Amino acid sequence: MIGNTVAFLTSKDPDGRPNVMTVMPTDFVAFAPYLVGVAIKPSNFSHRCVVEAGQFGLSVPPGALAKELNYCGIVSGREIDKFTAIDLEPVSGAELDVPRLGGCIRYYECKVKEVRRYGSHDFFVAERVLLDESPDIKDAAGNYIVTEKTVPIVSYTGYDFWCLSRKVSDYTADPEQLLETIKNQRDAG
Repeated sequence: MIGNTVAFLTSKDPDGRPNVMTVMPTDFVAFAPYLVGVAIKPSNFSHRCVVEAGQFGLSVPPGALAKELNYCGIVSGREIDKFTAIDLEPVSGAELDVPRLGGCIRYYECKVKEVRRYGSHDFFVAERVLLDESPDIKDAAGNYIVTEKTVPIVSYTGYDFWCLSRKVSDYTADPEQLLETIKNQRDAG
């Protein structure tokens, strides 16, 4: 389940290129069929991608990807290929033609069922047609492993990202600073 986590919403633009943005999805609108919801501003590039394709993916990142999540929330796919910028590989979806974001712990593939305007955002209700989990998040007995690499970011305070009751990343609105931090973090291991 997504709960109140922050996730990557993935889609394809009208030319078929992968696109990604940061969202706080609502997991569970209904169980039968299983429906999820996500709010997107009509001015966002991802809005057009989701409307035109009628589908999207949700890739739930572990706490270790907080800076990448921050980056995808402050730059637009209109100008920047975010996958290339932060060196994350789009992986083909299993059921739908939506990319997944490699390195995440849980993946949803969703077909849009309804869109309604609520104030500044459109709320997309979508049927989850596929749920897939990384095999790395459970031990051999099937129990969940609890580390920053296996547990989602469960709180976004508006300025910081939290996982396992500790801040895992400060929020910044400076994409260049984030790119440098992401690259330095990867180089350090």
